Amino acid sequence: MRSIGKSHKNATPGYFVKMFIQQVSLLAILLHLTLSPRIAMAAEIVINEVMADPLLESTGEFVELYNAGVHPADLSGWILGDLKDHNDVLIDYTDIFDSGAAGTVIYPGQYALIVDPGYTGSYNQIIEAYTDQNKFIMLTIRGDQTLGNGLGNSGDAIYLEFNGRRMDTFTWERSAGGNGISWEKKEVMVEDSESNRAPSEHISGSTPGFENSTVPAPYGFYISADTTTLFSLMPDIGQTVSIALQIHNTGLNEIDSIRIYLLLNDFSERQVTYYGSIHLAPGAFTFSHISWEPLYGGNHTVSIVASINEFRSTIHDTITLTIPIPFPDHSLIMNEIMFNPGSDGAEWLELYNRSDRPIDIHGWTMRMDKDGKARTLCHVPLDIPDRAYFILTDDSLTFKETYPAYTGIVLQPVDGWHRLRNGGATLRLYDLTDRLIHTIEYRPDWSPDAARSAERVNFEPFDEVTWGPSAAIHGGTPGEKNSLFSQHIPQRLHVDLHPNPFSPDGDGQNDACLITVQLPAAHGVLHAVLFDIKGRFLRTLANQAPIGSRHTLFWYGRDDQGHRLPMGPYILYLESLISTSQEVIVSKQVIILARSL
Repeated sequence: MRSIGKSHKNATPGYFVKMFIQQVSLLAILLHLTLSPRIAMAAEIVINEVMADPLLESTGEFVELYNAGVHPADLSGWILGDLKDHNDVLIDYTDIFDSGAAGTVIYPGQYALIVDPGYTGSYNQIIEAYTDQNKFIMLTIRGDQTLGNGLGNSGDAIYLEFNGRRMDTFTWERSAGGNGISWEKKEVMVEDSESNRAPSEHISGSTPGFENSTVPAPYGFYISADTTTLFSLMPDIGQTVSIALQIHNTGLNEIDSIRIYLLLNDFSERQVTYYGSIHLAPGAFTFSHISWEPLYGGNHTVSIVASINEFRSTIHDTITLTIPIPFPDHSLIMNEIMFNPGSDGAEWLELYNRSDRPIDIHGWTMRMDKDGKARTLCHVPLDIPDRAYFILTDDSLTFKETYPAYTGIVLQPVDGWHRLRNGGATLRLYDLTDRLIHTIEYRPDWSPDAARSAERVNFEPFDEVTWGPSAAIHGGTPGEKNSLFSQHIPQRLHVDLHPNPFSPDGDGQNDACLITVQLPAAHGVLHAVLFDIKGRFLRTLANQAPIGSRHTLFWYGRDDQGHRLPMGPYILYLESLISTSQEVIVSKQVIILARSL
């Protein structure tokens, strides 16, 4: 006989007999292992699901095992233990609520459900609905009445043991979410860890005897909303808003391409911001940055949509952000103010939207003086149309009674009203981002008479000289063009007479002389009277009337008693007091009264 390995020239016959017996024994062992059923390796039998907090606390706990290997395993005699109990021996469950195949052998790809000895059938309806009865067995324990020492609702650890060898463990440190929710393993071949466990998402709260509800799909991902950050914390219109995202691969396969785009506000605006290849392994995450330029102020609802295309289908994930964008300065301005309405009137403030699009005033505030309390204009979304007015008042009912022709928006702030001091104050208007949009510092000389508002003359420049007392008959012009409004203020007094001569004979042509007065100031007080050529007083056209920079008078050829005057020249005498400088400007004009030929 030829020896294997090194030479034994001096070996005795007994030595070769011994070697022969050893080789025959080894061959017999190999044949036995080859021809007999194999016991699965430790990593192949896993604890796949644990119900520690069942609806029926005393009899509803269970532990589910799964054979992830390629060989069957007989679980009879295996030990299920926890931190305090080490004597629960697995046996076949044969009571009235038994389900599935008989015996204790679990085959590859099959499940074994370990239930309490006193199990009352809590899960049989679920098992019958979802489980393949030929690929499922039920077990229980010998030597105890509870699984382990009673599975802890808010945390515990269990293990599976065979012949003194630890086969698998399963640990949880908190409740899965309440009565009737189990802990499931996400990936059966990945070791037990916090990241590989999740509360069951199945409608019944658990998956005894069938695939876990939390098993990852071949392809899947999500955008991490809690790590979404704005690099520009308060971007202006036209500035770039940078958003950082985390993209997590939750599937079992690598993601090699992704598409990210934005849906803005009402989904009418769409911006593709990223489309390209990435290499994102299962369980990994990556960062992506997307950019967007807001075109107008206000709250922007931005939906970030990511998608991947796999197996002829598209998988999406969406997160929605609300990003406040500040409004431009003076986009909404204070245009008229009634700070001294008299004893029975209502204080009010008119605001005007100067922009070319609606402005939602939800979240805007008003403050008086430096340390004034912020008063919210409106607690719900409310659009002010472009080029439109609205009113803030302390008494909406009295305001509407005073100005019945006004049909616009009237708001009485729910946070209360700043009393508008007759002696003057500073008012500040802030948008939803708390940006200062407009400020006025009104003074009592803007409108010294009670029940007469102070009006802005025009929208530029934004300074105090563009304000004055309303020239309107009713003492204010809420919701209308201001009585003092003037697009242009001349350098000197200008008086225009048209037509001149004129013929007030009632024929419908040139029956009145239109007298247009333009002051070299935002407002003033006008006195206008007519004399004949000998200097005799005839008619008062304006008696110390407050006017804006531009004002119009009409003369129909009659005196104060209504008598028609004869043809001839007449003297128009004008005096205008410029309030801001206390200067009096005088002008004399000749008007010719004629008759039609």
